[in-house]
Amino acid sequence: METEILNVTKKENVFYRGYLEAIAFTEDSEHRSLDETFRRECLIDCLCFFNRTFCYMSDDQFEQAGIDFWLSRNGHGSGFFSREDFYNDGCANMFQKIAESFGSVTPFFDDIKE
Repeated sequence: METEILNVTKKENVFYRGYLEAIAFTEDSEHRSLDETFRRECLIDCLCFFNRTFCYMSDDQFEQAGIDFWLSRNGHGSGFFSREDFYNDGCANMFQKIAESFGSVTPFFDDIKE
């Protein structure tokens, strides 16, 4: 049996990059690398969230939504709930509830960047 390799779409990748950008910002990880297993779990969570919500967003919202997913699920005091005017037809509250359902997560780092 041949193993299928997962390829993410451009839109999913934009969302995921926003999520990783938020991790770097909140965790002051400029000099640290995220653990490979943690990055994989991030991608899985991002794809799950994105798959449930992308039809309510426009293309120009995907990166910010990735950022807001990280902020909202971890209770950083900002996130979907603080950008109600940015998202379509009051979807920010729905996105917030979905993000919170994922629970908070603590990043794992594997080394110091040179």
